[in-house]
Amino acid sequence: MAFLPILILTLASIGGTTPSPELVVGGHRWGRVVSKTVITERGTYTLDPDVRLPQRRPGTAPWTIVLQREAYVLLRNTGPKTVKAVRWTYVFYSDPKHEHEVGRFNFTTKTNLKPGEMKYLSEHVENDAPTAYDEVVIQGVDLEGDAKK
Repeated sequence: MAFLPILILTLASIGGTTPSPELVVGGHRWGRVVSKTVITERGTYTLDPDVRLPQRRPGTAPWTIVLQREAYVLLRNTGPKTVKAVRWTYVFYSDPKHEHEVGRFNFTTKTNLKPGEMKYLSEHVENDAPTAYDEVVIQGVDLEGDAKK
């Protein structure tokens, strides 16, 4: 399948942020389950999230299941410099036209995204998405060779 850009962003200087290369957002998802931890009376087990659990035997205590979730964004660096960190915001809306915002979550993810490269950035999140209507906004980047402010 061909890479279909959803949004092309040319990032500007925001609050001391270095003018950045172009980043192409290729996709995003909130709440993807990356691991499943099952706590039973016999012990604690961490499983692949796709593993189906066997039925509990009658008369045994219920299992506690803890899901580890992540939010991710797929980025392509089309600029001339390596991106060392990305400040991104996951925004949720109550409607498909994105007119009424219901929540936002800010992340800063360190990376080593070289020119021409495509990479997933991900962060741990606690819950599933509050709505199906969302977008990712790139707030700024740190580039290789930039002085720290």
